Amino acid sequence: MYRDVERRSKRLTKALYPLVCHFLVCLLLSILMVKTLDGYLALAKKDQARRQPDGHYVFRVSDITTLISTGLVLVKLFSSAWIGIALWSCAFTLFETDGLDLVNFSRMMSFGVPPLRWSGAGGAVAVVLLLCILPQHFIAPLLSGSVNWNSGIAMGKPMSTMSNTEKAQSYMWYYYLSEQGSRKYYITNTVGFADKAWVNLNLEMANKRVGATCRHVVPNHNFPVDSLLLGATIPCIDIHDISWATEPAPQSIIDLVQDSSPLSVVGEKFLNNFQEGQAALFDPQPLAWDSDKLIRPKTATADYPAASLFSGKKTVLLYRGRGASSGECNVFATGVPSLFGNAKPGDTVFQPSGSNRCYMYGTVSFTAGVIKPPKSRYISSQVVGANVIAKGTHPLREEDTVASFEQSIWVSEALSLMSDVMTVIAITNSSSLPTWNNLDNYTGALIRIAYLAAWDMLHGSFEQTDTTTLQALPAAQRLRASVSPERVFGWFAVNLLLTASGIVIIWVRSKRCERGIILDAPAAALLTDAGGVVDMYPDMTRLSIVADEDKKVGNIYLNSVADQDGRPKFRLELHKGVL
Repeated sequence: MYRDVERRSKRLTKALYPLVCHFLVCLLLSILMVKTLDGYLALAKKDQARRQPDGHYVFRVSDITTLISTGLVLVKLFSSAWIGIALWSCAFTLFETDGLDLVNFSRMMSFGVPPLRWSGAGGAVAVVLLLCILPQHFIAPLLSGSVNWNSGIAMGKPMSTMSNTEKAQSYMWYYYLSEQGSRKYYITNTVGFADKAWVNLNLEMANKRVGATCRHVVPNHNFPVDSLLLGATIPCIDIHDISWATEPAPQSIIDLVQDSSPLSVVGEKFLNNFQEGQAALFDPQPLAWDSDKLIRPKTATADYPAASLFSGKKTVLLYRGRGASSGECNVFATGVPSLFGNAKPGDTVFQPSGSNRCYMYGTVSFTAGVIKPPKSRYISSQVVGANVIAKGTHPLREEDTVASFEQSIWVSEALSLMSDVMTVIAITNSSSLPTWNNLDNYTGALIRIAYLAAWDMLHGSFEQTDTTTLQALPAAQRLRASVSPERVFGWFAVNLLLTASGIVIIWVRSKRCERGIILDAPAAALLTDAGGVVDMYPDMTRLSIVADEDKKVGNIYLNSVADQDGRPKFRLELHKGVL
């Protein structure tokens, strides 16, 4: 029942406008949070400019917090507009159906609390709708708290860098081959390459696998950690298996323990040192080092080696420590276990005749060469690394690659240097390799570090012909947004209750209540005839606050009555019915 000047279409438009806007804002905010904000890389430091060199604009965390808060303010604006309509509609529904006393009316309009008692379908619907509206006041923290910020990295514009250092001199390759003293110098330098590449080894250990990545020392162009280098050639070794011998050592192995100079490119008897953890890697039938055949005496130059790739087995020999006496290798001379702990059952530890030195030997199966991953990550400003993963394995990081091993001119020479380099690294302990009850991992890590360092030394010292220009993507520190979809969708679901409540209110008011949908409820309430109540309780005209004593008035009803001209109007009465 509407006035003549009121049109139904205009009423529905005005009623639905805040409800539709509320729904659209909630939907848009939820989609943006889950689809756009999740994974967003915001600026991490106050000195980082919002406008990036490539022209893109990047927000700070405070900017995004402000935008989310602005969205919540819009949601609150439209929800408040509808909640006001909904509360008055529920009140008028109760007045027209079950009646409503002043105390419950005041509580409902002030706090949105439904009446504790009701009867009839109209009252039940009103109570349910109020229960749908009530949570809207408390759910904003659910959305604002759905975003976590974790450290992240953003890549900048490509920058050029050299594949090899300018210090590489091809003529020094001749002196390396021709002079034993020169080889000793370069073997000592190899420790520096190992130290650069693996200085943080203890911090990088994961799942007890030490040195899991293939690494390469590159020219220092001060690229930040986590930057990416594109298309670099990286030395790599994949150790398939380490198996320790279970049978007594053959005489050929015992002879090498007593005189290890055939395993050294500089004739050193390195296994005569007393450093536990020394090791050597060599062919089952050691051959004399013969790389000096590459020398051209007439011109005092030398050719580079032929490119090669190794895949097979070599023998490993490891010094565990000195036994307490000859024939005793479980209790050591110090009275305590060695760096590797007590020998385990099944370990074949042997001693040369008349010596208390304890050794183990076995076989290592591995592949050594180089890889060319599309991307490798800067571990430090001078070191890049890549992980070789099996084909079909999902890469976890950008430097994970299924690149196959390729040949390199330095593979054979790097393997020739293994025994000397492994000894120097073990003695200096430059990479702080963990040893206790970690024999296999220690041995594998020592082999890996020695090979990568030897290849880097040879490449960085002699391959002057490598003038390749590479592209690097500098990393910038960011904060990565991690959005909880459960919280976002939970917030959206609660907001849908408001949308559902609006649909039900419009239907109930238009179908079950004579007065229809009431939009400007305060004005309608002001102009509603309250004579049926104030005639019985005149002091109500002076009401400024509803007191508990006002319960004596009882339920108030909104009745449809006829005026003097017979036209229908609405009047508040203390009883239900039509006069």
